[in-house]
Amino acid sequence: MKISGRRLKAEAELKKHQDHLEQLVKNRTVKLSEEISERKKLEEELKRITITDELTGLYNRRGFMRLAEKQLQVATRHNNVLFLLYMDLDNMKYINDHFGHEMGDRALIETARILEQVFRESDIISRLGGDEFAALIFGSSREEKGLAVMNRLQEHMQLANSQGERPYELLISIGFTRYNSDTHSSIDNLLSEADTRMYEQKIMRRGISKAQGEMSGG
Repeated sequence: MKISGRRLKAEAELKKHQDHLEQLVKNRTVKLSEEISERKKLEEELKRITITDELTGLYNRRGFMRLAEKQLQVATRHNNVLFLLYMDLDNMKYINDHFGHEMGDRALIETARILEQVFRESDIISRLGGDEFAALIFGSSREEKGLAVMNRLQEHMQLANSQGERPYELLISIGFTRYNSDTHSSIDNLLSEADTRMYEQKIMRRGISKAQGEMSGG
């Protein structure tokens, strides 16, 4: 709602400046260039708001879907290699319930900063919503490229946990898949497959934790 309000405000401001600009053109004022510049700034701000997650500064779902679909089209035409990582920040409900939603927001923001450290500027990083993140990355033809990124991300999370002074740990589950134009007709297909693999990893991790707890208790 806050983002929609800012978008409406930006649209209203843009319309006002467009009307003002038309009058200035008729009067041939010397301020024409300044008004054009201001209009461009408002247009860029409106564009940024519609595709950016306000909390983390990453792309939101709309921005990610729009950019990712374009990259899939390019990858299909030029046979480029793309990998998708679908990520879920574990224990968000526990963090919110025990430490408050402000602490939960801090966890999401810190996770976003870690993702920005791990991925390149050319990669498309997004907070899809809630505790879910995604990254579309450009790689080599080797599957190990995507796996190496997954390992590097987990290493950064471990480092953040060892250095951070917080009452919880940042834990993330990751689903990884490679784009194949023969089997993935859209970014939705790619996300669905990566989501399934992420969920499998989450279940496997819970099983390991349970087994370790039983062993320590026995």
